[in-house]
Amino acid sequence: MITQTTDTILGDVPKDWGVVRLRDVLKTHFPGNWGEETGACMLRVLRSTNLTNSGPLDLADVAVRAIPKDEAEAIQPRKDDILLERSGGGPEQPVGRVGFVSEDMPGFAFSNFLHLLRPDQTKIDPRYLGWVLYRLNRSGRVLRL
Repeated sequence: MITQTTDTILGDVPKDWGVVRLRDVLKTHFPGNWGEETGACMLRVLRSTNLTNSGPLDLADVAVRAIPKDEAEAIQPRKDDILLERSGGGPEQPVGRVGFVSEDMPGFAFSNFLHLLRPDQTKIDPRYLGWVLYRLNRSGRVLRL
């Protein structure tokens, strides 16, 4: 049985610090779509295999899939978005890896094994949020859960 001995998974929060929920610092968030093999709107679809253990995306091998046209533009990653692995992983590579989107990615989408976080830059620095999520994953605490 796992027991939590601190206020949060990252540790105790100092009493004079404010606590903000993740959803409150995001403009939006949504899951991806794996799409179909053929269709009118073919996009390059990022998968868990395109995430690295250090944050940058690996675009060497990107699948091409058909995404419904009405959804295609909405799920195109933009600069400062964060792609979060929500499925997969294993003992040597825990789920929750983070992919940093360094520039707008027209013509790209992302699979249903990933979740896009679009930080509200008036509330949080996207690089800071990405770093916190990255450190949480790399800490090994996710394995215990």
